[in-house]
Amino acid sequence: MVQKTASSPTPDAAPTKSELEWQAHMDAHQFRSLKGEANIPKRHDTPFGMRQQGEWRIKYDTLCKCLFERRGAMIAIIGPRGTGKTQMAVDALNLWMHKAKLGALYARAFDVFAAIKETYRENARHTEIDAIKKFASIPMLVIDEMQVRSETDWENSMLTSILDQRYMYLKYTIMIANLEHDAFMKHVGASVYDRVVETGGVISCTWESFR
Repeated sequence: MVQKTASSPTPDAAPTKSELEWQAHMDAHQFRSLKGEANIPKRHDTPFGMRQQGEWRIKYDTLCKCLFERRGAMIAIIGPRGTGKTQMAVDALNLWMHKAKLGALYARAFDVFAAIKETYRENARHTEIDAIKKFASIPMLVIDEMQVRSETDWENSMLTSILDQRYMYLKYTIMIANLEHDAFMKHVGASVYDRVVETGGVISCTWESFR
């Protein structure tokens, strides 16, 4: 039998300072890598300490609580322009990537539809299914400016397909719209709205504009 010396490692040994520093370095590297792929708008990617307090912070805390406590949460952030909805989503997105260490993507509704339409060009490198899969499979997706779309049958079909897949496979989704509650419910349709209520909820930003 080999006798274990005092210097032999054990499964319960606490990590050393160098090991903790290395882990922190790797975590930071992974976060930077994920963030580089997330398409976060530079205007909203600013230090968290500058955020508004008061009601904005209360709603932000509600958003983060939902993201970390409800598996596959689908959340809507709605309200007038200038109330910090996109900033709220970006801050939560950064925090989520840092803690969950999973991929995320920010996109406007227009960008989603444009990416799908791009596959219809002759000699396109990707198919419609590829484009839908990109938005359906990313662990965290933020869709901004939901109100800026034509609401054609095609757009409704594409959006519903993406959100249905995200719901079925427990992917996290944040939708942002410059709409009031009833208008948002009508805009996304009963099926999507019901899933928002079931898995996450609606965060209404009704205070005066910060601009």
